[in-house]
Amino acid sequence: MERGKPMERGSQMEQGNPYNQCYPNNHNSRNNQNNRNNQNNRNNQYSQNNLNNLNNRMELSVHVNNAAQAQAAFEAGADHVYLSGDVFEPDRPFTKQEIKQLAVIKGNAKLYLGLPRMMNELHFEIYDGLLSGERLPIDGILATNLGAIHKFASKGYPLVGDINLNIFNHLAAEMYRKLGVERFTASIELPLHDLTKLLVNAAAPMEVVVHGSPALMYMELDLYENTEVFEPIGEEDNRYVDNRTLVLMTDKGENPVYRDVHGRCHLMLAKELCLLPVMNELQDAGLSVCRIEGATYQPEQLRSIVSTYRAAIERPETAGELFAGMTPVYAGYTLGALQFDGVAPGQVEAVDGACEGKQEKERVQVRM
Repeated sequence: MERGKPMERGSQMEQGNPYNQCYPNNHNSRNNQNNRNNQNNRNNQYSQNNLNNLNNRMELSVHVNNAAQAQAAFEAGADHVYLSGDVFEPDRPFTKQEIKQLAVIKGNAKLYLGLPRMMNELHFEIYDGLLSGERLPIDGILATNLGAIHKFASKGYPLVGDINLNIFNHLAAEMYRKLGVERFTASIELPLHDLTKLLVNAAAPMEVVVHGSPALMYMELDLYENTEVFEPIGEEDNRYVDNRTLVLMTDKGENPVYRDVHGRCHLMLAKELCLLPVMNELQDAGLSVCRIEGATYQPEQLRSIVSTYRAAIERPETAGELFAGMTPVYAGYTLGALQFDGVAPGQVEAVDGACEGKQEKERVQVRM
């Protein structure tokens, strides 16, 4: 699947920018000067926020599918752990007892309850009852849609914006901030140039998925039901995931398809997103939180990955050495959307390594 090139926002703003127009009278000139002052104030606010991010240590968050993964993430040094609202089978949804047990062992880290990405009326009623009763020992909610933000912003739990809010620029981030969201996860579709602009201009802490296999598509259609109804025309072993997991075969490899406890299917990346080689640049650019999508890993695999990124955060200059010692779990590593600006000199030059399960060195140069 290929996505179209994102719309260039800057060109639209420049076309409608009143500063590019000539005003023949003093009244319009005063308005023009006021607009300039307001813009300068906003720029100062964004610059100050980016400076604060640069002065603070980057933190590490992990999105998990079960309690064992959550415990492994805490023990490996995660600062934030998100409990999935779309738990993949065969795991079951998190219980209040599991949440309380995880709250006991989290130490100084923070624990968040994730919401389903697609919520119906029943979901809203269930979570409303859960969040309106006895206060849960959590530090916030991973908000996945506008309706959930509107519904649960008044419950007394801090809100963190999930990937599927698709934050693409600082204007979107500012809109959600006014609705009560305190931290945002950048869209995984952002190429390098747009991600850099977002990190510089956003007036709130930003989070970026740096490792794992985030869902590319999620759907109500139960693809697993087809395997129970229709006779297969042939059988073949999966190369990177268990045979119980459906895969979409393309010329790029296997895209796993997981079914969650709601009966919905999630199409994942064929490779693992891995931004470890550019951790130093991300930290210099002002990134607040780097995120690992850990729902599809075994607990010990996740523990190793989290430990590696923890070490890279503490000593960014060792990121290249740490990357050289990693082995991909799936079909290899990819820079994701960041490579789409790779043809421009001084932006990104990358050779995707570890393809077909064989690890090769990946050369990455980034200037942000």
